[in-house]
Amino acid sequence: MQGETVPYIICVEKDSEGHVTANQKGLAERAHHPEEINAASNLAVDAEYYLTQQVHLRYTRLWLLFAAKA
Repeated sequence: MQGETVPYIICVEKDSEGHVTANQKGLAERAHHPEEINAASNLAVDAEYYLTQQVHLRYTRLWLLFAAKA
């Protein structure tokens, strides 16, 4: 179907105490549907992934653009 998207969120696993466990899984294995995250108490959004892969890259590109013009 054209124009449809599949919702997914990159997650990390937490232990019973709420600490993030060592993450050795690949990106595809860490992608979960939002309903799956709500149902599982051991999954949390991987904020570090989103900061490094989306936010940080955009700011770096902007900074390089302005630095090149200076």
